[in-house]
Amino acid sequence: MNVLIMTDLEGITNVDSYYAVWPQTEEQKEEAYRARQDLMRDVNAAVAGFIDAGVDHVYVADGHYAGKNFIHEMLDERAEFLSRDVWESYVTERKVDIHAEIGSHSMAGTLNGFLDHSQSSNAWFDFKFNGKSYGEIFHSAAFVGAYDIPIVMVSGDVTACEQARQVLGDIETAVVKRGIGRNKAVSVPSEEARRRIYEAAKRSVKLKDKIKPLKVHLPAVVTVTYMRTDFCDEAILSDKIHRIGPRTVEKYIDKIENFEDMLRMNAPR
Repeated sequence: MNVLIMTDLEGITNVDSYYAVWPQTEEQKEEAYRARQDLMRDVNAAVAGFIDAGVDHVYVADGHYAGKNFIHEMLDERAEFLSRDVWESYVTERKVDIHAEIGSHSMAGTLNGFLDHSQSSNAWFDFKFNGKSYGEIFHSAAFVGAYDIPIVMVSGDVTACEQARQVLGDIETAVVKRGIGRNKAVSVPSEEARRRIYEAAKRSVKLKDKIKPLKVHLPAVVTVTYMRTDFCDEAILSDKIHRIGPRTVEKYIDKIENFEDMLRMNAPR
């Protein structure tokens, strides 16, 4: 059995401020480097859990922003890193059997969701799929589900784990912190957080045949409401995307072949 671990940064243990994710000053860059170290420790806890559960191959991918967050010398040598131009093919060619998300965050508009957003906190106000709002956990699940791969484990803050179970059912989750408003979080102690991640990953392997891959209803309507009307102006330059409001566009999709099928809306993310 093979597993693909996709990572984000907002839901990582000890990441508790906006600047740990998006540094502006030299001091904030030091904070961001510590966040990257914590990212690797969370990932390694998951790798250990999957290996100890008998998984044959653990693949990991960096899903935050431009994908340059890993400190590769810190990665558990039993895991294999997949770059952005490779990891998607491991899904479409069904080289993995189960999927996990480490460092997840909740969707835009979530009360006490630490750094809640859907793809872009600067550009996207809301994302809907067939009329219902979803976040990035759904985006991942719909993509890998199209290739019969279930998400069996998620780590992140309280709200991210709650939304993961709402979308995916009785999967394993590891709560590593809770949000206080949007821009602050309080983590559980580091050792306890990694224990939770390790145990959730280890238990989740048993869910391979119990958790069904997410199969979305197609054809589907994808709707994005932007923060500003000019983002909408950019989006409708495509003849496949239609404006339905001052800040809102929609498009129709009849298949999910790649991760971008739901998300490519011709405006900033």
